[in-house]
This record gives sequence, structure tokens and C-alpha cells, in this order.
Amino acid sequence: MDSGKNEGSPAAAKARALFGKYVLQLSVGCGRSVCSNNLCATGGTKRSKAEAFVETVALMKEVGEEGLCPLVRDLETEREQERERERERERERLRKDAVSQREIRELLSICKATESYTPLVRRLGTVFCD
Repeated sequence: MDSGKNEGSPAAAKARALFGKYVLQLSVGCGRSVCSNNLCATGGTKRSKAEAFVETVALMKEVGEEGLCPLVRDLETEREQERERERERERERLRKDAVSQREIRELLSICKATESYTPLVRRLGTVFCD
């Protein structure tokens, strides 16, 4: 069915994120004491989750992202930045832990010369054990 493909599309993901932001803003608020946005629970009227769901559909059609408070609007951006930082930390960890074929050959030469495989076992242990 085609709807399954649409649910995973970037546009669908953006719509889900916008929906969630509006529900959060309408029912919980942005938390800024100086908020004057009447579409925010902090600056305007706090809505129940059910009221927020109903109102969100209309807001998405009428005002899009323009009705969002800056803190709520940037919420997803901050989450994505944190996810990217985490991915970079993981890539860095993998780079540090990687063992090249050259390194294995060098370690094997040392092990054969010393008749001890301890250096190889230790190095592999740093890669495969936490």
C-alpha cells in the first residue's frame, strides 16, 4: 500500500514532528516566563491533551511552524544535533578501536619473534571487549 511509504517520507516525519511540538506547546508550554504567545500554555491558555490534539490539526493547516515558540521550534534541532554528536562519538570510538591488517601483521611478527601472543591478545581485547 502506498500509505506505508508516505508514513516514512521526510514530509510525513516533518508533519509528525510539527504535530508533537504543537501538542507540547499547547498542553505544557515553552517554559519562558516572558512568553506572550497565545498559542502556548505558558503565554496563553493551557489545553488538555485532547484539546491540544484537536487544535493542532487546524494550526498545522493555518499557520504551520509560525505559531511555534522559538524554544519549541528549536527542540527538534537540538535533539538532532545531540544525535549527530553521539554518532560522531561512536565513529571516533570505532576509529580508535579499529585494527588494521598492517597492525595485525606487525603484532604477529612481534609475537613470533618473542614466542608470546600476549601483545596480540591484549590489542584484540581492547577492540572487542569493553
